[in-house]
Amino acid sequence: MSIEQSDVERTFEKNGFIQNLATKKIIEYKSNINNKIAYLRLDHGLPRYICVVINPDEVPLTLVAIEGVAINEKNEFQHAGNMTAFPKRVNKGTAPIHYGRAFHINSMKALDDFLSACHKL
Repeated sequence: MSIEQSDVERTFEKNGFIQNLATKKIIEYKSNINNKIAYLRLDHGLPRYICVVINPDEVPLTLVAIEGVAINEKNEFQHAGNMTAFPKRVNKGTAPIHYGRAFHINSMKALDDFLSACHKL
């Protein structure tokens, strides 16, 4: 099964997430309910799975309980300078860089459930 970026973007918008900014690698979305930020990684996953990164301070228990959603086991915390809504920490270099908790989402249904749950964080 191939997941299309346009379908993912429509699902974010349908679930009340407003696009704040976009680069070649990420799209930043903001919940219109609780103002929390989620990043869609365009450089990871698609078209095989959807990679969404949330604030690392959020407790992911309700999110991983959703069928088709898993924490990225290989790289749970992803670092990127363009995820500016998130805190920073030192990763591989000497300067702190923004980071968040990454999830692999394997279907549009799972993404729909995940985004709905994000409004309740």
